[in-house]
Amino acid sequence: MSSIRENIRLNLTAALKQKKMTQKNLAEALQLSQTAVTNWMKGKNAPDIDTLAQICKILGVTVSDMISAPSAFAISQEIQMLSDKYVMLDSYGKELVCMILDKELERVQQGQPNSHHQLVPDVPETAADNIIAIPFYDLPVSAGTGIYLQDDYKSEIEAEDSPLTRQADFALRISGDSMEPAYHNGDILLIRQQDNLVPGELGIFVLNGNGYFKKLGKNQLISLNPQYAPIPFGQYDTVQCAGKVIGKLEEI
Repeated sequence: MSSIRENIRLNLTAALKQKKMTQKNLAEALQLSQTAVTNWMKGKNAPDIDTLAQICKILGVTVSDMISAPSAFAISQEIQMLSDKYVMLDSYGKELVCMILDKELERVQQGQPNSHHQLVPDVPETAADNIIAIPFYDLPVSAGTGIYLQDDYKSEIEAEDSPLTRQADFALRISGDSMEPAYHNGDILLIRQQDNLVPGELGIFVLNGNGYFKKLGKNQLISLNPQYAPIPFGQYDTVQCAGKVIGKLEEI
């Protein structure tokens, strides 16, 4: 059985499309960051009851619509949309719609395949509908000698909504050439937050207070560029993993 959080995620997606609103529009209406809305859309968390009530008021739906099984809500939204369009037709238009419905119902009941091309093309999502916000550190993390990661430099960056960007908990810009040829100075990395990596994986590490983008080795951080020697760490060094690098961001 789907969880309430998952129901809210699916129903919120359907309601935003029905209302022709973007995540950014909803965030502005709620006076929240777009990251908060993005997390709801990812199913990472769900709005509290007061915020959910505000969302329902903005989108013109009920709380029951938002937490119930998404199939019922989606069907009711489609029926309402068709009903609204039908009411706006004149008598000729209504007669034509009824004739087509009778004809299609007869075809379906007789089990005949649809040999006609789709009459109405799918409406593509607009660019704004396909954008999400990711927490972003615009103070570069080192792909060379190391630099401190500071929350004071945290902001947000917009990215195309994709399976890859939806996995990212934050993004940051790298500085230096020690991870070439795969990664270059100024690249923006997508990071999934996790505390541990296995040797050979790429990640963001904080060694004695300095942030590095490196490959994890045995008791050392390794550069991809052979011109840079590994950075060893010993018993008295403080090493933390800030996350796993899952890819690079193509800026929009």
